[in-house]
Amino acid sequence: ARPSGPLQRLARWARREPPLALRLCGFGLFYAVELANYHVFHTIERDWHLKVSAMIAVWALVSVALQQVVKHERWETLGIFAWGAADVAAATSILLIADGVASPLVVAYPLLIVASGLWLRTGFVTVTTAACVASYLVLVADFYFRRVELQTGFDRDADRHVFFMLGLLLTWAAVRYQVSRARALSRPAGHSSRPGRC
Repeated sequence: ARPSGPLQRLARWARREPPLALRLCGFGLFYAVELANYHVFHTIERDWHLKVSAMIAVWALVSVALQQVVKHERWETLGIFAWGAADVAAATSILLIADGVASPLVVAYPLLIVASGLWLRTGFVTVTTAACVASYLVLVADFYFRRVELQTGFDRDADRHVFFMLGLLLTWAAVRYQVSRARALSRPAGHSSRPGRC
């Protein structure tokens, strides 16, 4: 048998560590767009580029560190919830220096809810969703009261924010259901504990 190539080894690692692999892939795709906007299209300023570069680097390093934490059974639950909190905080911090609710980067919130399902813990999906909704409300307040200049050329009606938060809740319901089903199907026959508990 021929030795595995780098792509095969990378694929095996991604299957072993899907939460970290998904995040690093997301960071890479986002940063590729960021670099293109800065170096090719010149649509962003140098200070903003440097801030976002530093935040993405810190976010990636924190993700790698927390992946090591969750490997230890004693600290697994704490590590998972800390990771979720770090994800939501980092995404919100970037949005607060970007265009907030007027930015397409708000797609990070539903993606974080979907990614939370990788841990197969319904409680974690619920906590992540609550944190995303609360963070989005912070961005809404920022949009209407702190950085009113963001309203120029953007829909000011509140219904778009209501629809977005409803979308987050529907994403939560779908992911939570899928996690509950996966846990139920993975239980040994005759196991009586309720599926979906943390």
